[in-house]
Amino acid sequence: MRNWALSLFTSLTLAAPAAATPPQVVWSTDRLFAITTDTVLILRTISDNQGYHQIEQTDTFLIIRDLATGRDVSQTPVERVVTDSVAGTATHYPLDEHADPYAIRRDMQAAPLNDPRHTVPRVEIRDRRVRAADHDGEITHSLPWYDVMDQAVLSLQTTRNLLSPLRVEGDIDPYDPTYFFAIQTCDVTAATSASYMSESDSMLVQFTCDDDEMGGTSVVWTVLPSFAAQTGDR
Repeated sequence: MRNWALSLFTSLTLAAPAAATPPQVVWSTDRLFAITTDTVLILRTISDNQGYHQIEQTDTFLIIRDLATGRDVSQTPVERVVTDSVAGTATHYPLDEHADPYAIRRDMQAAPLNDPRHTVPRVEIRDRRVRAADHDGEITHSLPWYDVMDQAVLSLQTTRNLLSPLRVEGDIDPYDPTYFFAIQTCDVTAATSASYMSESDSMLVQFTCDDDEMGGTSVVWTVLPSFAAQTGDR
């Protein structure tokens, strides 16, 4: 009886790690880095657990975005690091092309910019638009959701294409901006005016988007133009 119980315990113990292996989860996080009179600089990380509890691959990119159009002017890799918490190692991968964001900020004479501690109120997704209102309830900034989505998805997918994934389970990349950046999965979680050190009256709006299928949560910064910068879109 004791041998049978010991064998069962050993089998369950050996099988437990395999059963507990997580799916491959990939998510991205934007943070504001700097601002000039007409552009905002964003640091974006794409993180990947590669299907293991102890692994985190972190790819970092510098994005320079036009404050008038909301389109990316450039995207450049910064670094790729794979951390193994069990082995206690951090492996830095050499990149053919990479940027030093601090040197670029200095060369552009850009002012440092951080994610806001206090967000601007009255920014919401409503009637399939992203819009902001002033204290009187007057709409000051607005853009159709699908325009916001198209720009965000294009930016996110462009970033993903800059560095090939080190590992993909199966034949489909689990990082799919067209799936997680959607009106059903995203909420406005922060907003701030771009007028700080800038000639633009656009707003910077942060979305937090949940990938319910894969379990990742991505944070994305976008540009929301004012009505004054648009024609016939009120």
